[in-house]
Amino acid sequence: MNIDTGDASYGSLGKGFFENNKEYITNNCKLDTIRNAGIGGVNISECYRIPNLSVELGNNEIKATEMVVVLKENMGGTFGYKCNLGLKSLMLFSKVRFNMVDFVLTTSK
Repeated sequence: MNIDTGDASYGSLGKGFFENNKEYITNNCKLDTIRNAGIGGVNISECYRIPNLSVELGNNEIKATEMVVVLKENMGGTFGYKCNLGLKSLMLFSKVRFNMVDFVLTTSK
């Protein structure tokens, strides 16, 4: 998982997540497109939007209002990671602590 404070959304999940949960996603989620821009230009990818997804980080669980599942490998916001956790998801925790001495991440609600 990539914790991306530059991602203003709740985050995105990769193609592997889609393949493992394809039946549920295609039957219960909305097909959409996602647009990403950067130094390399603009990229438009198909995705599904999953509502009310539970996310556990640092031994605490929150509900992200929505998360995107991209359909192309390494495209649309996952940057090669299985999950890209965005700023909106991090803001659902009251505190996120990065202990850089022991390399431990903790959260609180």
